Amino acid sequence: EGDYCESSRDDCATITCQAGGKCVDGIGVYHCECPLGKTGTNCAKDMDSDYDLCFDSGDNTGMAAHAYPFTFDLQSFTLGFWVKYEHDGDEGTFFNLFGMNNRNIKAAKEEIIRIDDKKIYITFGGETQEQEFNLYQINDHKWYYLTVLWNGDTGIVEFRVNSVEIATFDFSAAAGENMPPYGWMVLGSKYDPATEM
Repeated sequence: EGDYCESSRDDCATITCQAGGKCVDGIGVYHCECPLGKTGTNCAKDMDSDYDLCFDSGDNTGMAAHAYPFTFDLQSFTLGFWVKYEHDGDEGTFFNLFGMNNRNIKAAKEEIIRIDDKKIYITFGGETQEQEFNLYQINDHKWYYLTVLWNGDTGIVEFRVNSVEIATFDFSAAAGENMPPYGWMVLGSKYDPATEM
């Protein structure tokens, strides 16, 4: 809107996100940020947590990502999920978590967590630490439950496979710091923010 299209109208002005969802204004679009357990355009549907995502593109480029960055301004969090490679010996990245200072999907993304068939990589405060999976070969066509426990009070990050601690990362120099205001996840393959692929 405006003489030179210098302002965006509020696309949330007439939108009500249900179940306590928060409307996020975009440029010509809106998005409802739904509370846990809810999904859909206006957060009206119950989420079914009993499903599998399969990325079998043949060239390891199949992926799924959030449509919009989510609010992430946390000091501590726990992330857990199941993973199984389709074929024994398959390779590649299957999880990326990025931090962002802006909710715009085109904004700069800083990698925080990346997990592939051999290692987990954790980056915080400009420092990257990595750990190989010494006890497990997670690309053996079996199910594994992975957990990342991030304690912002201490700066300690634990990584577990099937409840067994595989690695502890020490970011104590960043103890007390919050995650970036927004986060964005990509599942299924490695994502390069520079090329957006």
